[in-house]
Amino acid sequence: MPAKIESTHQLIKKKLVVYRRPDSDAWQCRYTVDGKKWHCKTTGLTELEEAIPKAHEILIAARLLKERNLPVVSKKVSDIAKLAIQKMDDNVGYEAGSDSFPQYKRIINDFIVPFFGKKHIDSITPKMMGEFDKWRTKKLGKPLAYSSVRKHNVTLNRIFQEALERGYVHKTQIPYLETKGVKSKTYAHRGSTENFPYNTSPIGKLLTMGDLNVQGNETAKVHFDSMSRYLIANHNVWVMLDAFERANKAAFDDSSQKRVPEKISKCIRLIEEAFKVDDWRGFLASNKEFFDSIAANAYLSKEEVQDAE
Repeated sequence: MPAKIESTHQLIKKKLVVYRRPDSDAWQCRYTVDGKKWHCKTTGLTELEEAIPKAHEILIAARLLKERNLPVVSKKVSDIAKLAIQKMDDNVGYEAGSDSFPQYKRIINDFIVPFFGKKHIDSITPKMMGEFDKWRTKKLGKPLAYSSVRKHNVTLNRIFQEALERGYVHKTQIPYLETKGVKSKTYAHRGSTENFPYNTSPIGKLLTMGDLNVQGNETAKVHFDSMSRYLIANHNVWVMLDAFERANKAAFDDSSQKRVPEKISKCIRLIEEAFKVDDWRGFLASNKEFFDSIAANAYLSKEEVQDAE
């Protein structure tokens, strides 16, 4: 430690000191939590009476970090990322309990730490961010979607904010995070007059893609509203009922009997007969081998088959 001068005050012997540098009005804090390595941090206060309790707070906070195996002072992105994750686990901040926390943690562990981990937070430049984007694209085998890039940027900003709060970086050193990425394809359908591609229902023949994609900005994954879903449901129900009607005509209309494979026709005849006989269980059991060749299922339990036999 440097020689004691008039502007130096030892608060805890060999553990905590406040001092003032000639070029600053703010009181600085020098402390150690292991008796070996000393750390320095500004109290941000110019009055000694206020700086002393602040210095004690800094030491207490450092001891708590040490007890939780978190870095006391480190500008490495990997260490600051641990602090950001810890804050999420502690549910601290304006987003306390956010459902997005698991996504942020995954992004930190899978992308940010592997690329930036050993770098100092105040050394990250716009050029480095461009390199990160290329590395990320190569890792995934394709560019990230626009919405995913936004989540990555939000996660990075959480780490920068953590470093800013701890005085590890100045706000002028934080690079601008541009949100690029592949935008949602459905956004291109906003206002489109392109025909709905499935024109197999009356409403499907009238719809355009612009009729369905009516809400959300370019970052949204879905642009349907509740009415869009009702229109699609109407189309789907109509197509399903139409398919039932066509199948019934093919199966039961004598003039169309030839359109149905003989095996299916036999199955239909046997089902009709099953509704006419008194012992329908015995009837089904006696034809079980044939029915199973059509579609094996649990239409009869093992016990029912044994009883019928």
